[in-house]
Amino acid sequence: MVLSHGQVVLLPVPDAGDACLSSGSSGKENSVARAAAMVNAVLARRHRHTILQEKDWRTHAFANATDKGPSFSAAAVLSSNAVTKNLVSSKGKGKGKPPPPPSSEENAEMWRAKAERDRIQRAEEKRRALAQIEEAREKEARQRALVARLPTLTSCDVNAVPWDTALMHVRVKGGREQGVSGVDIVEFANGSAICLRKVMITEIVADRVAAAMDVNIAKMRIVKPSDREYDDISALRSRLRFKLYVKEPIMILAFVPGSDLSATWSEPSQELFHGLGRLCALDMLLNNMDRVPFPLWDNLGNLSNVMRDHEGCPVGIDQQVNPISEHTGLEAYVARLCRLVKLVVAACSAVDFSDAQKEAVQDMTAPLRRRLACAMCGFEVSEAMALALVQGIGEGLEDAAKSWRSGCLQRALMEAEHMAEDVCEQVNGATEARMYTDFVRRVVGEVVSVLPVL
Repeated sequence: MVLSHGQVVLLPVPDAGDACLSSGSSGKENSVARAAAMVNAVLARRHRHTILQEKDWRTHAFANATDKGPSFSAAAVLSSNAVTKNLVSSKGKGKGKPPPPPSSEENAEMWRAKAERDRIQRAEEKRRALAQIEEAREKEARQRALVARLPTLTSCDVNAVPWDTALMHVRVKGGREQGVSGVDIVEFANGSAICLRKVMITEIVADRVAAAMDVNIAKMRIVKPSDREYDDISALRSRLRFKLYVKEPIMILAFVPGSDLSATWSEPSQELFHGLGRLCALDMLLNNMDRVPFPLWDNLGNLSNVMRDHEGCPVGIDQQVNPISEHTGLEAYVARLCRLVKLVVAACSAVDFSDAQKEAVQDMTAPLRRRLACAMCGFEVSEAMALALVQGIGEGLEDAAKSWRSGCLQRALMEAEHMAEDVCEQVNGATEARMYTDFVRRVVGEVVSVLPVL
């Protein structure tokens, strides 16, 4: 029979003569002899077939090696054949015995080394955490100190910002409930400061309208990621470690030193109320109710959006357009606005105030007087201050009408649309800008129709 590794063992076959001479042989013994002879014949044929297959494989491999050239030589084939024979003739080899387990001393040493590594790692993590906490405390202390000295800083020119001399920054939140509320104030080595914030299309439109009306607000400009100056701002952001304004346009706003009108201020003048009136005229055209309290709106306003500079002049900050898309609400706003414009015109054109005109002035300034009385511990707005406020409103509206008739305001609105389309990365940037500018056009047109032509 054929065993493993190509070995053949023949079964013993009883001799036929012996079988015949044996007088007591049975048929059963003859059948066993015949079966053994048949098995031996089959095994012999299989063995010869296996030998022929191996010979054919060697011949074929040698021919392929000759055709493929020196890179695959006949010696390699013979070597492969030898390896194959060894594998066939091999009786199998195991992987050997597993290594002996570590002794108790070695095992204890391993655990001690692991414990020491864990201890060192925990100590390093604790050291880093404490260093970060200490750094955060120091930064917070520096930011509090910067907030305390904000009134003493000067305004940096928005067109010539020394970005490489920036020392510190602090986030000052505004009064809005939106995620873009507030600004980042950056302090420079020369004692000046600048404000940074995300670009808002509504502020672009408000800025252009204020420029056409010659109303005093904080100056602004926009830096795009494609501008060379953007690299300087990115370096500043990396150096001061704040993560805002990454690959997006940045609005640079002039820092207004001083205090806002929500704080206590001394020696209010008629000039301050006159400038406040001009800001109010701008807000009436923008529907910006988040500043001066006025009967056109039903809220208390936000006097922190009016800064009082070192010269005592009011400067508007954080202005925006609030369009009214619903037709009924828009018509109601326009009607209410036109009634107030007529009262302003009547109060400003009167030589001697009648009791009715004085009452109209008091009614228009009543929300502001109440607000200032709360903010300044019972401060009373005099009749002259109230009249200066109304006259400032009248002059602001008249300047808006002149700018509208000359086409200056129209060009300013178109410029705002182009700026929004240029700097805004959203697809609907131009559409949003037109929503604001169309609202301003409608409101200014109605106001111009009410104002007399001078």
